[in-house]
Amino acid sequence: MKYIRVFVLCTTFIISTTSFSMEQTTLITNPTHITFVTNEIIALAGNNGFALFNLNTQQYTHLQQDKKIDDLALNKSKSKIATSCNGLLTVYDTTHHIKLWEYDTQTNCFAPITFDSQNEEQLIAYADPIKLLLLQHGSCIKQYTTHMCNTSLAPIICHPDHTTIMYTPHLTGRRYKRTSCRVFHIDATLDDSDVEIFGLAGTPFVNFATSSNAVSSAYITKNGWLCLKNLQTQQQCLFRTSCINALFHPNNKFLITLSHTEDEPYLLQYRDFNTLISTKHTAEVPELPKPFASHSLDKHCPSAEYQRNGKMLAISPDNKFIAVTLFPDRCYLLPIPFEMIAEKLYATGTLEKCTSIFLMLKEYEDGFLPHDMASLITYYLLLAQRYEPQLD
Repeated sequence: MKYIRVFVLCTTFIISTTSFSMEQTTLITNPTHITFVTNEIIALAGNNGFALFNLNTQQYTHLQQDKKIDDLALNKSKSKIATSCNGLLTVYDTTHHIKLWEYDTQTNCFAPITFDSQNEEQLIAYADPIKLLLLQHGSCIKQYTTHMCNTSLAPIICHPDHTTIMYTPHLTGRRYKRTSCRVFHIDATLDDSDVEIFGLAGTPFVNFATSSNAVSSAYITKNGWLCLKNLQTQQQCLFRTSCINALFHPNNKFLITLSHTEDEPYLLQYRDFNTLISTKHTAEVPELPKPFASHSLDKHCPSAEYQRNGKMLAISPDNKFIAVTLFPDRCYLLPIPFEMIAEKLYATGTLEKCTSIFLMLKEYEDGFLPHDMASLITYYLLLAQRYEPQLD
């Protein structure tokens, strides 16, 4: 029965993640990048190097503290991880923790990187303002020239289903400033191999994120505003906020944002993307709607301006935890809210209510309550607590 499925989902989550969280001081200073290699291993990169850390043993399986890391990339199977350091690109094996190869772009500048989603041996780098490099086993096997000069310090992303690179050039001139997100189709023979999918006049994008199906995207401007775009429906909107990082949940329904101002703590907030993208446009740029769940993190951290082009959020492969890295040497591991684990939106506090009532009812089930009545009541409680977002 349906209520049994919901009950199992609820109790499984209760047992595995209730009240679990972790704050870790790392040996990587000013961390700007974090990603999960496995459910137990995270990769960290920052001002003084790169490391692999085992959450279970609390030990570093790889640690190098020799140079600042500008960007970090993991291939689809998580068997290889790459770092970018002032134009020097290095690829490591994540199983044996050894260096496989490196390539010097000789640009001595920020070079964003991503692995080819269709060929896990190939690394793609934007190592020149107008050139994309396709690298394999330490050699450049092909170069591509983009239509726009990319002077942005934002990351690049490869489409999950084909070798298409998303990048965000910022165009400046005497009469206008414009920032945009463009897609470059590797090996495309058509004239439209480099096209704009989103544009905005004014301040540049410093970071962006896409859903795992590449339908939804979120862009962060230099002043912290958040731009959203649905690439299928072409819906788009702009919100006034202080966002420094964003990430889509793997189910593609939820957007997670990390925001920070000088006088406020870091805020990790969870919202339904379809609700956000459907927000009615007004004459003034609106603030972000209230999230259905949030975490307040360290309020004593200084300004995070340097972190805006980093990848500070990561979700574990089992989708149960989110990792957050913060200045100057913090790493947080937090449970994904129950509202997202359960694949439905529920009112804040639903997990606590269902847990308490379910355990109380189970005490009386053998006496006078029919078998599985506690599960049935818990199911109806879940229905009553379902979160229905309201649009203005």
